[in-house]
Amino acid sequence: MKRRPSAGLSRSKARGIRAQQRGLDLLTSDEARAVLHELLSVYPALVPAAEQIANAMLATVSFSAVADQVVEVIQGLDLDDLDRFTTLHVRAIELHRLDDAAIFDYAAAEDRIVISADTDFGTLIATRWDQNPSVIQF
Repeated sequence: MKRRPSAGLSRSKARGIRAQQRGLDLLTSDEARAVLHELLSVYPALVPAAEQIANAMLATVSFSAVADQVVEVIQGLDLDDLDRFTTLHVRAIELHRLDDAAIFDYAAAEDRIVISADTDFGTLIATRWDQNPSVIQF
């Protein structure tokens, strides 16, 4: 847990406590990403090792398990506003053989939210100017 200086500490004492913390532990994810990109641009020989580590980390993530957990949480909410929401899997409504654009169009027409690990939906959002559908991408 990060220690934060209390209001009763002098500035020099507070700076000393902060200096004891590792700078990388204080970065946001965007800042850490920028540091990594800068580091890899300065030391390109590290790129293969970084990719290997990233791939090993990603191999431990089950996107379908994460999506299932999200669906369970959403379904478990007991809020009146959520009564109109139902979840549908593309296989259940016979859309699993269609291309991503057709699924995207169906979701827009039905006012649905697409939850997917497929990065193509992000591309569809970026290349279209439509407001719908919303996409949650893992």
